Amino acid sequence: MSVASAQHDGVSPAASGAGGLTARVGFAIVVFGLIALTLLSLRQQRLQALHELSAVRLRQSTHDRELWELRAALSSVLTPEQVGVLPSGGGAALGPTGLGSGLGAMPGEGER
Repeated sequence: MSVASAQHDGVSPAASGAGGLTARVGFAIVVFGLIALTLLSLRQQRLQALHELSAVRLRQSTHDRELWELRAALSSVLTPEQVGVLPSGGGAALGPTGLGSGLGAMPGEGER
């Protein structure tokens, strides 16, 4: 729309482009808002993952502490001579379970 035709219609040239400018500014605000919401969502997901990780570490340290307390209680009750004998009195001695015997070996090698 030319200046002459805009003045002829009773509309100023500045007002004729105002609708397009308002739409562009509105669109930019919506786009920036969506970008901000996406970044906020990613930040919240990272915080949630860190919270879960710290909860797991706290649970692990609690279990480790309980394990060491049980080991200390067990070692205060038993002597080294009592460790190898079953409490049932059957005379059967405790031995290795075989769990640690295959360390470093290929599967099936310990069965020969």
